[in-house]
Amino acid sequence: MIAIYRIPLHDAFLYSILDPEKPHPDTLDKEGSLVHAVYLNKAGKVALIENYGGDGCTSVREFEYSGEKTVREKEVFPETEGVNEIVYSYDDSGYTKEYFTNGELDFREMYTQSREGKPVAYMKLDAGGKILEQFRMSAQGDITFLQNHDGETSYEIKYDDRGRKNSVYHEEKGIGITEKYFYEGNSCVKMEVYENDELVAVHEIEEDKQTNRVCERVYIKNILISENLLEDNRKEGYFLQIRTIMDPSALEYTRNRADSRKCEIRFGKDGIITELLSSNDRFIDPALLISFEPDAYYFLETGED
Repeated sequence: MIAIYRIPLHDAFLYSILDPEKPHPDTLDKEGSLVHAVYLNKAGKVALIENYGGDGCTSVREFEYSGEKTVREKEVFPETEGVNEIVYSYDDSGYTKEYFTNGELDFREMYTQSREGKPVAYMKLDAGGKILEQFRMSAQGDITFLQNHDGETSYEIKYDDRGRKNSVYHEEKGIGITEKYFYEGNSCVKMEVYENDELVAVHEIEEDKQTNRVCERVYIKNILISENLLEDNRKEGYFLQIRTIMDPSALEYTRNRADSRKCEIRFGKDGIITELLSSNDRFIDPALLISFEPDAYYFLETGED
């Protein structure tokens, strides 16, 4: 069993789990509150997650597998006795996910895959069979993605002959928005954003493979408005991400909050997070299938099931 505890922080930037110059969050005179209890099966897969709040257990998620494949996810809410379920079914062409609330079908997602296992089509339908979302891939590898809510939103994604994303086009409030991608080798080094035919934003990416650092800078109309530094050293047991907003007045286009964000993560030898300090938006750990809220310090304790 893995028990995950949380200590809320007023300002996560005052602390660090990586920088010895800053106090570690565990120096706070606060007790961590249990937020998740994760149970693994004999194969090392997540079998059960108990989520806790102020009044005890708020929900329980159960996972069922057939070999390597997930066949069912079930979430029970003890206070309301509500039940959410996802049921998976597989065939030679792909798989289907059906979403139920208290036994009633909400919607269905259908995924079609190639023989190599790559997705070639996707469709989301409501309980009555109406298409809500759909994407299709042409023989050339170009993708058209459709969303149908009150109106219809269309995304067209094109790829080059090496399978790399070349451009993305969609319309938003009557404005045609195009994203163009530029590469050096297999690495994307720049992305340009156009509104109709006007260049409005540029994302530049610098990668240093020796230090495992990636720096992304965002310019809007030639003004540097944000810088994002990623240092991925999981072999050394940590991951660091710092995002700095330079000019909050330019954020209408990027739709980000006007603040800085930091995420520091320590990993154990098994690759599972042991500590996390975050002022980011919600962070989800795919290994545990749980979420970490911002402005908090989390630490994990392992024990016998």
